[in-house]
Amino acid sequence: MNLPRFMTAVDSELEKMSEQELKSCVRELARTLPEKDRAHFLSIIVNSDGIIKHDGDDETSLKKEVEDILSVLEKIDEGERCLDSEYNEEWDDWYNSDADEVLFSDPQKIVPDFITAIRLIHECVDTETYTEGYELAAALSSTKIFADGDWDSYDGNALGVKDLYEHELIVGSFDNLVAESLYLTYMAKESKDRASEIFTIMGKYHCDNLRLEDVMQLGNHFLPDFNIFLSDWITLLGTHNDWRTKRLLEEAVSMIQDEYQALNVARTHAETHPELYKQLLEIGESETDAFKLFKIGMEALEKIPVRFTIRGEIALLTANYAGKINTIPGVELCWLEAFRSDSSVINYLRIRFLARVWKEYAKQVEDVIESEYAKTLTRSKNVDAYNRDYVLNENALYKNDYCALLFWEKKFDEAFNLGLCEKQMLGWSSTFMKQGLAMFMLMLYEGNKYQNGLQSMVRLAMSGCGFNADDYYKGTWDLEHKDSYSLFTEFFAILKMELNVSEADKRKWLEKIGKLIEKRFVAIMDAERRNYYSECASFIAAYGEVIESRGKKGAKQSLMLSYKAKYPRRRSFVQALKNYGFRG
Repeated sequence: MNLPRFMTAVDSELEKMSEQELKSCVRELARTLPEKDRAHFLSIIVNSDGIIKHDGDDETSLKKEVEDILSVLEKIDEGERCLDSEYNEEWDDWYNSDADEVLFSDPQKIVPDFITAIRLIHECVDTETYTEGYELAAALSSTKIFADGDWDSYDGNALGVKDLYEHELIVGSFDNLVAESLYLTYMAKESKDRASEIFTIMGKYHCDNLRLEDVMQLGNHFLPDFNIFLSDWITLLGTHNDWRTKRLLEEAVSMIQDEYQALNVARTHAETHPELYKQLLEIGESETDAFKLFKIGMEALEKIPVRFTIRGEIALLTANYAGKINTIPGVELCWLEAFRSDSSVINYLRIRFLARVWKEYAKQVEDVIESEYAKTLTRSKNVDAYNRDYVLNENALYKNDYCALLFWEKKFDEAFNLGLCEKQMLGWSSTFMKQGLAMFMLMLYEGNKYQNGLQSMVRLAMSGCGFNADDYYKGTWDLEHKDSYSLFTEFFAILKMELNVSEADKRKWLEKIGKLIEKRFVAIMDAERRNYYSECASFIAAYGEVIESRGKKGAKQSLMLSYKAKYPRRRSFVQALKNYGFRG
């Protein structure tokens, strides 16, 4: 039963009750309320002067009430009455940072007026009093609430009705208030004005979670001329490009019944809202017409600017449809385009190790690597990190991933000289150092089976490359899936079969790696960084395993013993060595 019908039924029963029966009913309702609803119920009782409904549902009476409360809100907006505020003496950003740092009180009783306004919004929906309801909704959404006291020095900005909910001065559903306000706006306005007015009211309320579907479920009738509104709504949203409108636009497109119309919307907004193409391809995954979806995907790759990372996601969805229609060149082209728009290590590894003839793509991939890194040298990494989840996030290839790609491209000297050049032996977490040491030791190992030191290097290198099997298999359609560890070790096995590296180069890299591990060890021990003892032990163990694989018997135990001898009293470090195979 929708809200209007429910309220009609409630009113009908209340009319039959005596005063004593009403009191008994209210007490019984209070007794059976869940604990989470008790504060809201009590606030209704306390503020009863502001919520008592006047006799009857007479239209004139309701309009008069709306007129009166609009006058009250105007005076509040002008600062004639305000809240009071003071710092919360018990607030602590460590122990209870979720609590309000500033507490509000209402000595001038403005909250009951807002409760009255909210109640009248409900009644305007129930009684289909749309014009007055819209006027009240517009005023309520924009009314400024001022606060005396400490708030002025803490923030000083005027509050809004949303803040009354957030600071628990009003208990209830803010989203429901906004939904009813938007419903009244829709019903009160002419067709040509609806989209812009609803967008304006929504913005003034600062409501971020509401869906259009929530508005559609209100009232006794279907929203008139909804298809016309939906077209206007999509056109309006398409002119904005923030995360809120992105979500609203995705919802709106999902409501389009005509498949061709939805595709035209995606075409129109390809540069500002490329996620609409992605939405169409994801919705179509249950369809049987893979060729049609492959064509849509290829069209998207043509229309969406290459620099947007979402284009890479669309390329992988398109690759799935290419696989379903057995167009292998189409699959590989999509893998290349995915790397072109999102030059991550994982997108590189996919085309590097799955393409039928890698050399057909090698030069194009190399060009992408060099051009994207050159662009990134002039960009701020902090800006991109801040916008990581933004729909128009742009491709960026920073130093760590660039060094990893140089390694997989077998440009080992370039990778080593650029990535393993840190002078400071502490503070490696944001550098290529750990990942680079791990990758070079895995490449230089000449055995068949990794021991626990090198197993740790596999995990370290995987983490540095951002590698996981689930992402690797995107766009591969029907390949048999292997686990991440097995896949990653296979890459190294293939790489080593392709190597044409001189013994002199191997000895040169090993010597440098040994010195870096020793310097890192000394720095960690001198700084007494106990949290890094296990990491140091893993590097020592892995290095010993590499040396031993190259023909020096007992190299691992000998090396671990020499490091143990330098700090024999560091029991945590000695235990870490034992965890990696030291027999002591």
